[in-house]
Amino acid sequence: LLDFGISKSLSQDNQSNTTNITKSGTVGTPRHMSPEQLHHEEKPITYSSDIYSLGIVFYEILSKQHPLINNGEISMPIPDFRWISKHLNQSPRLLSTICPDLPTNLVDLVMNMLAKEPTNRPSLDIIGNVLSNPSQPYKSLSLFTFETVKVDIKGKIIERKKKQARQYIEHLGNGVMLEMVEILAGEFMMGTSESDIEKVVAEYKRYGRSEEDARRWVKEETPQHKVRVEMFYIGKYQVTQEQWKEIMGDNPSYFKGEDKLPVENVSWEDSSKFCKKLSEKTGKEYRLASEAEWEYACRAGSQTPFAYGETINTEIVNYEGEHPYGETPKGGYIGGTMPVGSLGVANEFGLYDMHGNVWEWCQDEWHDNYNNAPTDGSAWENIPSNNTLRVLRGGSFNSLANACRSALRLRLAPDSRLSGLGLRVVMSARTLK
Repeated sequence: LLDFGISKSLSQDNQSNTTNITKSGTVGTPRHMSPEQLHHEEKPITYSSDIYSLGIVFYEILSKQHPLINNGEISMPIPDFRWISKHLNQSPRLLSTICPDLPTNLVDLVMNMLAKEPTNRPSLDIIGNVLSNPSQPYKSLSLFTFETVKVDIKGKIIERKKKQARQYIEHLGNGVMLEMVEILAGEFMMGTSESDIEKVVAEYKRYGRSEEDARRWVKEETPQHKVRVEMFYIGKYQVTQEQWKEIMGDNPSYFKGEDKLPVENVSWEDSSKFCKKLSEKTGKEYRLASEAEWEYACRAGSQTPFAYGETINTEIVNYEGEHPYGETPKGGYIGGTMPVGSLGVANEFGLYDMHGNVWEWCQDEWHDNYNNAPTDGSAWENIPSNNTLRVLRGGSFNSLANACRSALRLRLAPDSRLSGLGLRVVMSARTLK
């Protein structure tokens, strides 16, 4: 228990309180070493390294098994180099599959202690609170760093900055994780403003739409109105194929080949079933976003047509670049989805691909405008329902740039399945209270 696989020595600089690893490579017990101890040049060694090692000890106490040993390896001696590979590359087995009767909060605690990224591990205070109050819900939020940008009217990036946000990590099994970003409560103006209507109409007409159609479509985004949204958690990324397979057992996507591609070719009905099964597996309340929650999360404090400014480019959004927005030059068109987050740019809330890649189903039924729309951030549904259409947001890889605007709305039948239709999930805030 005392040997967590690391030794430190005082810095040669007597004026400094820094410490250094005594030597490179494995130091101590490889079985309990954290990944950063094997790559200490890249990541600093902090107390989080001991949290990882203690997590392994907790896992072994609870399950009588090591989290990185597969069933076929239980009776086999494992050399040091294999331990190194496991810590660096292998995800721990989900503790709940071995010990299904353990409290959910304890399982979540141990699994988060085993996070590969040190900043995703819980603090000592959180560990102490869970162990001393095992009946209380476990809430472990970690900070993550992301890059966001601003563009000018020609789509040129004029600002890059690093920001941080908080996330909750859900372990789905077999090393598959779902990262949920904390979105704080707030107010925003939902829809397209009167001053922007003519600009949007001009964009529709620019690509061959009639004046009548253009005005009818932009009316669907009005009247602009103030909405108050309570705190919630939303997926950092669109739901991926590996996440869908872990929960549903199949992969309906048209574009296959990489686990991190967004799942697509899923209907609103399919997406609702995914949320239900995800909730059942995790014991937390997952669902589709309301339209208001989605637009609030997409805008991330902006009131421009896009979260990044007045326009977008294909460097930061996956859309049909032959049809740009405003004064942006034409860009490329890859004709398919991209792995989530692969463009490396998030909005101000730390959310990736809110514009483009795949459309995202929302919970709401379709309404032709915002007259009498809820102002509390809830989904707009009729009970009993007399509407056969549901809402999608965000645009996709084959959308014109105009369709990727924060305010644009699309309607389809709830059983529609196309290669550009995907989803992003929301977790209710009360789940982690």
